[in-house]
Amino acid sequence: MDTKNVRSRIADKGAGWIFSASDFADMSDRNSVDQTLFRLCKQGIIRKLATGLYDSPIINTRFGPIPPDPDKVAQVLANKFDYHLQVNPAQAAHSLGLSQQIPTQAVYLTDGLSRTVRVGNQSLKFVHVSPKKMLGAGTRAGLVIQALYYFGKDNLDGGFLIPKIRALLNDKDKDTLMNLMPKTPLWMQPLLKRILQDA
Repeated sequence: MDTKNVRSRIADKGAGWIFSASDFADMSDRNSVDQTLFRLCKQGIIRKLATGLYDSPIINTRFGPIPPDPDKVAQVLANKFDYHLQVNPAQAAHSLGLSQQIPTQAVYLTDGLSRTVRVGNQSLKFVHVSPKKMLGAGTRAGLVIQALYYFGKDNLDGGFLIPKIRALLNDKDKDTLMNLMPKTPLWMQPLLKRILQDA
């Protein structure tokens, strides 16, 4: 296998690209790709993140290689194992600006197997959940639903949440939320109706 072609693809993708051997399946057989990636790791051209997972590290001139983005790593792993990801409730609330609390661990809800993957000094935790908890995965509507789970039915401050969430939704988000609403828990539906009302 021509190592030059692999290096060329890595260079074309740019620093920060996270990949696995399957990203080079069109170039050669799996064994040859694995051997090439192993050599590039030893040469310091790429970095091994976890079993079968690599990146082209972003180098900070002062601090050296910086850790990979956990969300990007999680998405590549999800693609590799063929499962979907949903943001956890705490992260959803923070992402939407509804909570100042920053989650201390990268936790992802999934329809795949529960597992913890060590990536350098980071631990990515994947938690298997029911299909109901995966509603709207990958959409802003899904983030809203997860954020409401974060606050819970007994701590929902409608006066605070409703205008804040309304301001975040575009027409597509509203349509998606409207379609998902019948599948959400009964306690959540009245709040979603108020969010969508005159939104």
